[in-house]
Amino acid sequence: MPLFLNTESLNNYMGQIIDETERELIIISPYLQISEEIYLKLCYANSRGVETILIYRENQLSESERIRLLSLDNLNLMHHPTVHAKCMYNEKFLLIGSMNLYEYSAKNNREMGVVFERTINDPWGSDDEDVFEDALEEINEIKNSAEMERASRETITEGFELEILKSKVEKSEEYLRNINKIFIYKKFISHDLVHDKKHN
Repeated sequence: MPLFLNTESLNNYMGQIIDETERELIIISPYLQISEEIYLKLCYANSRGVETILIYRENQLSESERIRLLSLDNLNLMHHPTVHAKCMYNEKFLLIGSMNLYEYSAKNNREMGVVFERTINDPWGSDDEDVFEDALEEINEIKNSAEMERASRETITEGFELEILKSKVEKSEEYLRNINKIFIYKKFISHDLVHDKKHN
């Protein structure tokens, strides 16, 4: 169930999402002027091995801000020519709101947003599965049409692939491929694949 956020709670959730990211984090914010508090949280996430994609709007990053961000070696820094969306996404939370990752906004603007949280028992959140899937599709489209400014250390060595960017269908297909390697005399196929064949 989504939770409504005002300016204060948006700012708090942004910090919480960074703190609670276990492995992968996506941030989309056209305009960046990161507060010292948020920057230190990103530094700590970086030191824990969190792989981050940060997408901002092309030509909207100061040189001093770029230098700070490039100090994070697990950060994939990307820019997009027309992005105006603002969101944060990790293994547990999807936050969508009006606020950029901009210190002035957090202190002076009236902002709104919503946050969705996946449940422990159902990693896709039974009530909000479509929201996660639709948001993930849009995040992937933004990422795929953005330009890589600097790849992270992990992207350089292992390739540009994040687990949280995979759709439910992609995760199911990957799981089935692994299962089919184990069972020699049985072949497991996706329910979605069976459904598609019946309707084609």
